[in-house]
Amino acid sequence: AGARHHAEGADRTEAVSAVARPAFFCARCGHTAEVGGACPKDGEHLVRLSVQDLPGRLIGEYRVLAKLGGGAFGTVYRVAHTTTGTIRAIKLLSHPIDHKESERVVIEARAASKIAHPSCVEVFDLQQTADRRPYIVMQLLDGVSLAQVIKKRLSVAEAITLISDVLRGVGAAHAQGVIHRDITPGNIFVAHGR
Repeated sequence: AGARHHAEGADRTEAVSAVARPAFFCARCGHTAEVGGACPKDGEHLVRLSVQDLPGRLIGEYRVLAKLGGGAFGTVYRVAHTTTGTIRAIKLLSHPIDHKESERVVIEARAASKIAHPSCVEVFDLQQTADRRPYIVMQLLDGVSLAQVIKKRLSVAEAITLISDVLRGVGAAHAQGVIHRDITPGNIFVAHGR
């Protein structure tokens, strides 16, 4: 298993809180509808949205399909691009940021997008909602956190492989000037099939 760590155009970006709400959506493809039933695109059962739900809403050009996890820094969602249907992950920061913080986030996102390493998640874009909350568009991975993996007993060989992958990823990030600042088992993702 391989370990990965997560490390402009605001005029087109809608505030998550201001997005028009459909009544139902498809969790598989992101299709929205005014009435329930089966999705006309893939036959999946359409899910009713409540006022508190983020799935089905837009973050920029992406429709939120599901919440994947979150913490103090932000929340990660599974999303689909509204035009291409490409499935990605978005990390939406939990609070608006000021100009100085914005510059730092942009610099870090640019550096992170240049890390081309199998042990690091691929970063595609950085945008901002109308209420000044940045969000990072990145590769959607299939797997579990290292925190979940270490709940079971690992062999010495498995542990060495995992930590070696993490260290190679951290080294690649450092080579691009990216310092993670919060490397914990909960922030390290172990991709399936690696």
